[in-house]
Amino acid sequence: MRIITIVLASALAGCGEKDTDDTGTDTNSSGDRFSEFVYITDVATGDFTGFESGYTGTWLAQDVDPAKLVTVSMTGDVVDFESNDEVKEATVEIFHNNDPTGTPDQVLTSNDDGEISGGEWPVCTPVAYSTYTDPDLNDTKVTFQVNEVYGYSEEKKGGASAVSVQLNSVSSSTYQVIPSLLGVSPDTDKGIVAGTVYDVNGDPVEGAQVVAVDASGNIPDTLVVKYFVDDFPNRDQEWTSADGLFVMVNVPTGDWSLEAYTADGAGGHFLMGSTNVNVIADSINISSVYIGYGDGISYPSSCLTK
Repeated sequence: MRIITIVLASALAGCGEKDTDDTGTDTNSSGDRFSEFVYITDVATGDFTGFESGYTGTWLAQDVDPAKLVTVSMTGDVVDFESNDEVKEATVEIFHNNDPTGTPDQVLTSNDDGEISGGEWPVCTPVAYSTYTDPDLNDTKVTFQVNEVYGYSEEKKGGASAVSVQLNSVSSSTYQVIPSLLGVSPDTDKGIVAGTVYDVNGDPVEGAQVVAVDASGNIPDTLVVKYFVDDFPNRDQEWTSADGLFVMVNVPTGDWSLEAYTADGAGGHFLMGSTNVNVIADSINISSVYIGYGDGISYPSSCLTK
């Protein structure tokens, strides 16, 4: 997840409505705002096996083994996104239902080494969490992450084993470089969304463009999207590079779908993946896109029915 940290160290560029036909190929006119965000003609690089033509009305399916849906003990660390240093005295809220807007199932605090213990984590199911430190100190920004899925493994004597997690925290200093690097100031009444576009193997996709839309397909007027090169934001990069990273700045609060598109080779575009995120004001919201899936959730093979 460290790759998403640099995501927050900067970002920006570009935004209305989009239409797609039943093959997932966009049908927008060149003057449509959708075309300001999705216009790549280069063929994307990645493994799209089973989803080469994009969304045609059905997403890929994953058959999760019900026996693997168990809750296990959890230990872990809270680390800074950019430096990977431990974050001490960080509050961690864990949401077993993957909804960071509700009441947390657990609240833990990291020690002086950034370690957390005594928690529980449902494996083979998406979980959300938030991290933050004392607001009066202004050391970190509130960071939310959704769709975290840890795989199932068994102890030698049977039963599910504990999991060790690494939870991200974004420092205020990282957040504050956005204006100087990109010339755009984040609005505190809006949020930042960051993530990675992954292929069917879980590897980053090069050559995808991402846009945020509401339930009616509208793109927020304030949306700015930027991409990265070698895990670092680049003003001139117009789509995901080999690191697959993207960041969206000034996303209004509320529910949004993040949609990833690739060129179809004929002047149009395929809708290749989507994920949902509930943006919270003045915070960092992390949600990645997986090719072939419409909910941003990709289960480890250990969770699936054999």
